[in-house]
Amino acid sequence: MSGIAQKYGVSPIPIREALQRLAQDGLLEIIPHVGARVAHMDYRHVWELMLLREQIEPLTAKLAVSSITGKDLAKLDEYNRQMEECLEAGEHAKYEKINKQFHSLIYSRCPFKTIRELTMDLWSQSAMSRTVLLDGKINQESNEDHKEMVECIRRGDADQVCEIVKRHKERAFRRFMEKYGIEIERAMEEPRSIAE
Repeated sequence: MSGIAQKYGVSPIPIREALQRLAQDGLLEIIPHVGARVAHMDYRHVWELMLLREQIEPLTAKLAVSSITGKDLAKLDEYNRQMEECLEAGEHAKYEKINKQFHSLIYSRCPFKTIRELTMDLWSQSAMSRTVLLDGKINQESNEDHKEMVECIRRGDADQVCEIVKRHKERAFRRFMEKYGIEIERAMEEPRSIAE
């Protein structure tokens, strides 16, 4: 940590905070008295996060609909336009960044603080798993869902927004399982400690 701080000429405090945040999001493992390393994917944990997200994100979106303003809708339209450009250019990593902004804006309008914070925390913890979904096919389907979501929000159809987000999450979960299902099955069979 001190080496990074010296290299960039900054205080070690923001470096420590950044590393702790990466560790909280499951992207980094901090080993006491040794240092930090990129975390290995814990398939069982990722599966658990995806199960939770599949249930909570549709609810969060549904609850947010009545609080979304005309200004928010214009921003969501702009995000959709930008994501369309990313798809055309094959910029899948940039697409993912805008995708997060799109969903974050919707979820931020949920009037229930605990639900809103839990949703965003689950999203952050799932950062590693989302990298496997960066391909044209899943992003094209995802983008069609986004457009449909905005139209339903515009009409105030909270139930339909809930259904679209549910379908959206189920597709991502299926895609992840297709790619890593065997590893997840193995992880689920591993002996667990009493604490688990």
